[in-house]
Amino acid sequence: MQTSFRILTSVAFWLFLQVPLVLAAEEPKDAAAAAIEQNMAAQSGIVKGSLNPAKRGIKLPAKPKVMIIPVNDEETTKYGMIDDWQANFIERRLRRAAEEKFDLVILEIDTYGGKVSACERINRAIAACPVPVVAFVKAKAFSGGAIISLGSKMIVMAPGSRIGGAKAVSLFGEIPESMRQKVDSDMRAMVSNLCDANNYPAPIAVGMVNSEAEVIETNDPQKRFMLGETYDVQSVKPEKVKVWKNKGQILTLTANEAVNVGLASGIVADTDELQVGLGISPSSVEVAAITPAERSARFVSHPIWSVLLVLIGLVALVWELKSPGHGMGYIAFAFCLGVFFWLQVFSANAGLFEIALFGIGAAIIAVELFVFPTFGAGLAAGIIMVVGSLILAFVPESVSLINVIQGKGSAGDIALLKEGLMWATLTVVILIGAVVTGLIQGARMPGLSRLALRAEVNSTTTAFGTDLVAAGAVAAVAIPEPSRQSLVGQQAVAETVLRPAGKIRIGGLTHDAVSEGPYIDAGTPVVVLRVNAGTLVVRQA
Repeated sequence: MQTSFRILTSVAFWLFLQVPLVLAAEEPKDAAAAAIEQNMAAQSGIVKGSLNPAKRGIKLPAKPKVMIIPVNDEETTKYGMIDDWQANFIERRLRRAAEEKFDLVILEIDTYGGKVSACERINRAIAACPVPVVAFVKAKAFSGGAIISLGSKMIVMAPGSRIGGAKAVSLFGEIPESMRQKVDSDMRAMVSNLCDANNYPAPIAVGMVNSEAEVIETNDPQKRFMLGETYDVQSVKPEKVKVWKNKGQILTLTANEAVNVGLASGIVADTDELQVGLGISPSSVEVAAITPAERSARFVSHPIWSVLLVLIGLVALVWELKSPGHGMGYIAFAFCLGVFFWLQVFSANAGLFEIALFGIGAAIIAVELFVFPTFGAGLAAGIIMVVGSLILAFVPESVSLINVIQGKGSAGDIALLKEGLMWATLTVVILIGAVVTGLIQGARMPGLSRLALRAEVNSTTTAFGTDLVAAGAVAAVAIPEPSRQSLVGQQAVAETVLRPAGKIRIGGLTHDAVSEGPYIDAGTPVVVLRVNAGTLVVRQA
């Protein structure tokens, strides 16, 4: 009994000694975290929760799931600016953030700007995303970068960073004066709406996009910032504190100035410090950088690769038509065109319409050539649809063809349209060249010969008893309709694979034929059932 008591006492005493050891093991971690936060506070004034996200309408759990999306001109764009490729890049990640229940998205912005239409797409995606989005200006948010920042719930800036300079220009420089007023008015309305939605000072944002606006700071707390045109019509004018921008200038703010005017919520060194300022300790942080697949797709999505894919596919198709029987050419053609459209969709050039147009056109051509000929009508319609889909696949979806035709397209849209049409024209020329070359080289399109059926003879005597050529020579003669009808019921041999169209041989003559049932391998005995539109319909004997 005493022995058992001593054992229990010893175990209890040992457990008691372990408690302070376990607690002490946690203390260095807490102390280190506290030291880091104290160091941050000493350098930037940021302490846990000091950015007050709730003030901006952002409610976060203590340990949220965070996604960081880089927005820069080097890694996440195709043309070195905010473009449609980057809009797709951000849209995909915002959709995934919503689907995978992230609690916060941080846009890490460092850009000189880009296309206004791409910025509008990004802001629409931000507005539609149920996950709150914070813009962290890492170095610069000029032009489109400033517009994207205004679309976010909160703006936080790094020391030495800048934001603004969002005056609209065309790809060729200044916008013509005839369009300047219209463009400035549209930009002014756009940023004003963003400011109303996210509670930013609208006059400051207007000063970033409109060179003719004057931005004034007053001593009236209800109307701290005013445009010069608004200030001039006030019956009782508040006292001017500062003129932030005169006419003829474009407003760009430093990080300290952005905080001063209420545009930015604070200044932090990096995203780690941003998380402290938001008062969170994330359970997970994912930097949603560009993936190897996206990098590869961006590389091969250059129009030259799309043109080469069409060229390779056409070469494979011509090869198959010239030497039928194996089907690999058809497979290669389908693969190349499939990759072509995948790249165009990935590049925001093609959509479901172009894919459907190509698919329907290709199906019509296939039916015309292999199944039920319409003597050219279906073939012409199918070719027009296929060629049209290839042309449209090179035109960015962001370009409104109707606006361009009506003379309402922007200079940027016109430039993108011209570039797309240039590559489309090259593709169509290659397409025509491939068809002509194939016909010259002897490629035969199944079904086309139904319009003028020809038979090869390689003996001195035909099935009709007529001496045509000398031994060893080859000639071709047109077989009249009565002669084809006379072949019904006769036995023949498949000279090529019938898929379902191909060639059969009867009495030393080669005829075009179509299998009524499944595919028939070369060398298989067949029987002629009937004549349909000049082509022999057969089945396996």
